[in-house]
Amino acid sequence: MVDCETRMTTSSGLGYDRGISFTPDGRIFQVEYALNATRRGAPVIGISTDSFVVLVATKKISSRLLKKSSLKKLFVIDTHVFSGASGLSADFQMLINYAQLQAQNHMLLYGERIPLLKLTKMIARLMHSYTQFSDLRPFGVSLLIAGHDEKKGIQLYLIEPSGAYWEYYAVAIGQHATLLEKYLETKYTKTLNINKAIKLGVNAIKQVEGQKITPEDVEIGVISSQNPTVHLLNKEELKTYLY
Repeated sequence: MVDCETRMTTSSGLGYDRGISFTPDGRIFQVEYALNATRRGAPVIGISTDSFVVLVATKKISSRLLKKSSLKKLFVIDTHVFSGASGLSADFQMLINYAQLQAQNHMLLYGERIPLLKLTKMIARLMHSYTQFSDLRPFGVSLLIAGHDEKKGIQLYLIEPSGAYWEYYAVAIGQHATLLEKYLETKYTKTLNINKAIKLGVNAIKQVEGQKITPEDVEIGVISSQNPTVHLLNKEELKTYLY
């Protein structure tokens, strides 16, 4: 028999954090570790209304020798949908490649742009599959999927490493996500216009991070019902919201 002390030691991590299996108290440590990895990444904020969605993504510059232009936080999946993520960048890039391929396949098969919910479910299903086998590790990244759906309009989804996903009006991922969401809760309204939403995202980061933001430190993307094509702001456009 296994004594009580051994049970406590095992359920606290030893033995259960080496593979994908439940602890006696119903936890999967590898999934929790992956979620912790996303909380170490640079923050990304998503803000949506019925008419538009905005993503504000910050960058962590690890070295002054790094070319800042090579560090990407927002990626266009298709003309109507884009994504930002926090966590392991290599995992994010793999998921983006997968999402872009699914969007292209859908267009070739059906002659229409892929619905956002369908794309979100496909990505979530892939991420979830990596939590079911002991020889795989979960993706260490949380994603925001944002865009315009031809039938349902503007949508903003969050996908976590477990494969769980939700739709949001406004959400934050990455470092200080809890504080950022508290700030958004106090300032967000459905009557925001695009300019005010971008400023809300930027101000949230300024308030929580406590530092100035330059155009090299942030990426901002937007898509609206009136113009259902993803637009990533250039350096000059960024300056109008940062200073």
